[in-house]
Amino acid sequence: MPETVFTVSAVGAGQRLDKALGAVFPDMGIRGCRRFWERGQVLVNGRARPRGWSVAAGDVVTVRLPDAADAGDAAARERGSERPRVLAERGDWVFLYKPAGLHSAALAGSGARSLEDMLPRLCGCPTGTPVLLNRLDQGTSGVVVASRTTDGALLWRRGEDAGQCEKRYLAVLEGRLEMPLVMSRALNTARRATTVVLADEGEPLRHTRLTPLGVLEGGDARRVFPDAAGNAALTLAGCLIRKGARHQIRAHAAHAGYPLAGDERYGARRKGAFLLHHGALRLGGAAPAPICEPVWLERLPEALRAAARAWLNTGE
Repeated sequence: MPETVFTVSAVGAGQRLDKALGAVFPDMGIRGCRRFWERGQVLVNGRARPRGWSVAAGDVVTVRLPDAADAGDAAARERGSERPRVLAERGDWVFLYKPAGLHSAALAGSGARSLEDMLPRLCGCPTGTPVLLNRLDQGTSGVVVASRTTDGALLWRRGEDAGQCEKRYLAVLEGRLEMPLVMSRALNTARRATTVVLADEGEPLRHTRLTPLGVLEGGDARRVFPDAAGNAALTLAGCLIRKGARHQIRAHAAHAGYPLAGDERYGARRKGAFLLHHGALRLGGAAPAPICEPVWLERLPEALRAAARAWLNTGE
């Protein structure tokens, strides 16, 4: 089991232990970090301490990290065989699958595993440094692309800046979304932990389109999201973006009144890991990456599975 070890600075002295961990694992937040205590994985100076423990400057904190297949949403835990892998190669570009629970990029000062750390091996560049071209939140699964060369990276960035990129996601939202929505508000990503939706109009490349694909209620809702309560509806939605910003879909969906189920950071009522999956990635006339389905797709009713697959396979 990999470990992350850090020393509490003078700035962090006096904080609760769970808050100190929240600063080290910003994608998980304090609530997410509390799950470490369920497995006795947090030590201070070699001794297990409760999450309310007050840390002091110089304290050495050790976090024993779960494997990537165990750290994500419930669907990833069901499928312990889920591992990062190559989906396809298109010239300099390598399309990969990132499971939920794994960081896309390496975190400075952290020993947590990331897809970026694995790129040389996965991309077949033992002596080179492949360039990561998009990132997904730790809790988000799906397609990530890397380039073996700087020329390939530049070509991708130019296409993305020209609006040629199309990124299709599947998400499970709280509430009943009846009509497609386009969220065009600008985003403030300066706060690392939470993205703020602003009143101003954002640039078109950072708009988010939400398309309802079907509604889940009762037993169907609980099969997809076990913490779904009562008769409250969930919506399976297709989410389309061009050039993503940090937490773009999560922040825009919540601002529209339909947060991702389980996404407590953005106001969801239900507890649990949110379900967000990047399933299709295209750049202009280039050959697209293969469609990548989420591991939780099989928990959907047959009609919604068909709707999800049709949406992922639809290009504009």
